[in-house]
Amino acid sequence: MKEENKESFPASLSCVGEKQMAAEILIVDDHQEFLNFMERALIMLGWSVIAANNARDALEKLSYIKPSLILLDMRMPEIDGFELTRMLKNNSAYQDIPILAVTGLDTPENRKLCLEAGCDDFISKPFRVPELHNRMKRLLSKDQR
Repeated sequence: MKEENKESFPASLSCVGEKQMAAEILIVDDHQEFLNFMERALIMLGWSVIAANNARDALEKLSYIKPSLILLDMRMPEIDGFELTRMLKNNSAYQDIPILAVTGLDTPENRKLCLEAGCDDFISKPFRVPELHNRMKRLLSKDQR
């Protein structure tokens, strides 16, 4: 990675710890700048990343990959994250993939709606990358039990 790209990340990224090489992460978010940041941050942490900029793009990618974890924005045009979560959790091919809601909807009611839709965990924007990283590892370790 070029030196100038490393400078755009917080110093805390280098302190997160071990790299995660096996898990493939699908990130779904309609804001390209945030999607690019997430992709770069997770790659720097050693994750294999697939990015989708909306629910339809995610569904297309899911037709040929099965990620270990999905990071999902809940507010998107056309098909929002709530509907996409329900679609995936009601389909036996995808229902075992943990979904982490990554959203700016930070109210108790929205947290409840995320969990009722089928999300396995919730983190609100803005967040610290190490916190996201720890939640991802926890969801993946639950999946391997």
